Amino acid sequence: MFCSGCGSQMADHTKFCGKCGTAAEVQAASNETAAASEPVQAGTSGNDIKDNVYVKQGKEVGSMYLAFALAAIKAPFTTAKQTDETGFVNGIISILLFSVFYSLTSYNLIGSFVSFWEGAIVPAFLLTVTFFLFAGVMTLVLKLMNVGATYKNVLARYGALLVFPGALAMFGFVLALLSLNFLGVFIALMSVVFIPLTFFGTMFSFERKGPGGLDAFYGIVLTNVLIMIISILTLASMVQRMIEEITSSFWFL
Repeated sequence: MFCSGCGSQMADHTKFCGKCGTAAEVQAASNETAAASEPVQAGTSGNDIKDNVYVKQGKEVGSMYLAFALAAIKAPFTTAKQTDETGFVNGIISILLFSVFYSLTSYNLIGSFVSFWEGAIVPAFLLTVTFFLFAGVMTLVLKLMNVGATYKNVLARYGALLVFPGALAMFGFVLALLSLNFLGVFIALMSVVFIPLTFFGTMFSFERKGPGGLDAFYGIVLTNVLIMIISILTLASMVQRMIEEITSSFWFL
């Protein structure tokens, strides 16, 4: 041990420095202070630990959704009927995947006329919001039909039935990347054809809690009307934004 006052070496059992008389407790305190400051430097590895936790959670969610998607492709309605509200995260992922891949596929066809923001980002966002509204409409109508359904449960079952259209949209995107733009868009448009079936499948996957409530026929009619209104508003908003951007590029006319 070295003295903090004069720097000379001191014996471990010595209480005072033989040259300057500095107490050994002062030196011990300085050593403890220096030792206490060391974990601050080591603490910078906390971000790496947090990142590793996020990566691990991401892998778990990814593997969970993959198993969910494979089951939904094999038996869409059966998987939806067996899915409870704990699987709502899978439903959200299905919505995001369909919205993103469908928008990117369409952008490959019209990308020369509009920006990436207006041609891909905005449509993906609007589609995502629209699908969440669809789930809300189905939840409302199911409650009117006296069916025990929560929003999370509807979202989970709807996501299971949306896996197949999402897979078609993804396949269309792959074709578009291979410069088969028109074929890719055609496949993506085919995925939209299956969207109405996802509404019926979701609603019929639930059972009534008891007698009473809105009749199933009128429930389907009400669902279609509300969904059609939302779809028209969403489509009109996207088309209007794209037309405005295209026309703004011809300001000199």
